[in-house]
Amino acid sequence: MLADFFDLIFPSFCLGQGDALVKGEYLLSTSTLAKLPYTNYHLKSDHPLKEKLYGRIPTEEVLAFLFYEKGGLGSKLIKEIKYNGHQDLAVYLGKSYGKILKESGKLNQFDAFVPVPLHKSKLTKRTFNQSLAFCEGLASESKIPIENNWLFRKTNHNSQTQKSREIRYSELIEDYFAVEIPSNIKHIALVDDVITTGATIEICANCLLKKGVEKISVIALADAK
Repeated sequence: MLADFFDLIFPSFCLGQGDALVKGEYLLSTSTLAKLPYTNYHLKSDHPLKEKLYGRIPTEEVLAFLFYEKGGLGSKLIKEIKYNGHQDLAVYLGKSYGKILKESGKLNQFDAFVPVPLHKSKLTKRTFNQSLAFCEGLASESKIPIENNWLFRKTNHNSQTQKSREIRYSELIEDYFAVEIPSNIKHIALVDDVITTGATIEICANCLLKKGVEKISVIALADAK
């Protein structure tokens, strides 16, 4: 009763469309959830993100929860996470996607989740790694461990979203390195927030493959159109 009273006086609002949340809703309204640009990549053998990475890195599963399109609902949620500090939203979306992947039989095949790292300066400014937060949500639906110390980033660059794949790749090639991976780890799920050109994923995957990982899958919160 006390919680209902506070919701009446100080209602919570949906982070997607701004409408008031009703009892049983959390962070996103039912209306927003119905309008999210789901990719449904887990149901498709071929799709744009798989084509984007084709021939660049050997991959098993290539998955993304939402489409990221400028001005769209997916990009609005990403901005809430990255620039308005809503770590809870990243975890919530990860958990939601984890349930979908678990039901489809695609979740429990990995030995470890490895989030794409942030540079220390960006992590200090943002206070959390959005890829790790999304990863935590995914992992909550399984017993698969998160290994947050297997990949590191040495250099911090400005936003990469407006740069070509060639420029992104040339700037990132020396940025990432991986530590030695235990020999019992064969299949890693590399987790990112938004995949644009795929340059970051390509380099991170190659770092892990050089350390003995046999299989790489990719899971993203969003695939940029």
